[in-house]
Amino acid sequence: MNKGYYEVGFGIENIFKISRIDFTWRLTDTTAPNVYQFIVKPSFKLSF
Repeated sequence: MNKGYYEVGFGIENIFKISRIDFTWRLTDTTAPNVYQFIVKPSFKLSF
Protein backbone atom coordinates (compact mmCIF):
# COMPACT_ATOMS: atom_id res chain seq x y z
CA MET A 1 0.00 0.00 0.00
CA ASN A 2 1.76 3.11 -1.22
CA LYS A 3 -1.10 5.59 -1.32
CA GLY A 4 -2.87 7.48 1.43
CA TYR A 5 -6.22 6.67 2.94
CA TYR A 6 -8.80 8.35 5.18
CA GLU A 7 -10.04 7.15 8.55
CA VAL A 8 -12.50 8.62 11.02
CA GLY A 9 -12.91 7.59 14.61
CA PHE A 10 -13.80 8.41 18.16
CA GLY A 11 -13.03 7.04 21.58
CA ILE A 12 -14.70 6.61 24.93
CA GLU A 13 -12.29 7.22 27.79
CA ASN A 14 -12.27 6.76 31.56
CA ILE A 15 -14.33 3.56 31.65
CA PHE A 16 -13.91 2.29 35.23
CA LYS A 17 -11.04 4.84 35.46
CA ILE A 18 -8.55 2.51 33.71
CA SER A 19 -9.74 1.77 30.18
CA ARG A 20 -10.56 3.33 26.83
CA ILE A 21 -12.28 2.04 23.67
CA ASP A 22 -11.53 3.51 20.23
CA PHE A 23 -13.79 2.99 17.21
CA THR A 24 -12.29 3.60 13.78
CA TRP A 25 -13.87 3.46 10.31
CA ARG A 26 -11.82 3.38 7.14
CA LEU A 27 -13.38 5.58 4.46
CA THR A 28 -11.24 4.91 1.37
CA ASP A 29 -9.66 1.87 -0.28
CA THR A 30 -11.87 -0.58 1.64
CA THR A 31 -11.70 -3.25 -1.08
CA ALA A 32 -7.97 -3.86 -0.68
CA PRO A 33 -7.06 -7.34 0.62
CA ASN A 34 -6.40 -7.70 4.36
CA VAL A 35 -7.95 -4.29 5.16
CA TYR A 36 -10.58 -3.84 7.85
CA GLN A 37 -13.34 -1.31 7.22
CA PHE A 38 -14.17 -1.03 10.94
CA ILE A 39 -12.08 -1.76 14.04
CA VAL A 40 -12.59 -1.56 17.80
CA LYS A 41 -9.42 -1.11 19.83
CA PRO A 42 -9.53 -1.42 23.62
CA SER A 43 -6.69 -0.06 25.73
CA PHE A 44 -5.83 0.09 29.42
CA LYS A 45 -3.85 2.65 31.40
CA LEU A 46 -2.73 2.57 34.98
CA SER A 47 -1.62 5.79 36.64
CA PHE A 48 -0.59 6.45 40.21
